[in-house]
Amino acid sequence: MASERELGSQGQGAKAVAGTVPRLYQQVFEIVAGQIVQGVLEEGTRLSESGLAEQFGISRAPARQALCELEREGLLLKSSGRGYRVAKPKDKTS
Repeated sequence: MASERELGSQGQGAKAVAGTVPRLYQQVFEIVAGQIVQGVLEEGTRLSESGLAEQFGISRAPARQALCELEREGLLLKSSGRGYRVAKPKDKTS
């Protein structure tokens, strides 16, 4: 998915406020969250700082921040010493 590697390109779903460019971690968050919601990344898929950093061509710090945000939103679960796993999708029937 080469187009997703170009974080500055249009149509990535990253939210810009008053013409400002979203931070790297916010851009990665939006892309990965979208992949989880759409089912591209399935439940149990492992994600790591170094893997995201390499995939998006960024350093580990914004990758780590994006993973923390995804965990905070309930999309990822922290695995002890093993990065993160995609969480079970929430039931939207309620």
